[in-house]
Amino acid sequence: MRVLKWNVPVDDRPHEIGGGPVTLVACQDGDPSMVQVWTAESGQMPVLAQVHGTGHLITDDSHIVGSVIVHGLVWHVSTRRNDRETRQ
Repeated sequence: MRVLKWNVPVDDRPHEIGGGPVTLVACQDGDPSMVQVWTAESGQMPVLAQVHGTGHLITDDSHIVGSVIVHGLVWHVSTRRNDRETRQ
């Protein structure tokens, strides 16, 4: 097994990352516009990850996998199934 790192921009859009279990959510470089998510490689289908601010709406089919504080901002990372992958 190995752990992989994914960069998820803070831009109100979902981004595809590996579908393994999330091991860590952090802001590695102190840049509040980018959050890093580490996942354990598991051969699972990719998922969609999105960064949300506190109080922002999150879809019902999403799961919060971690939060990070950077420069006084709190970001929450959610993941959900990638519907595009399941339709193929």
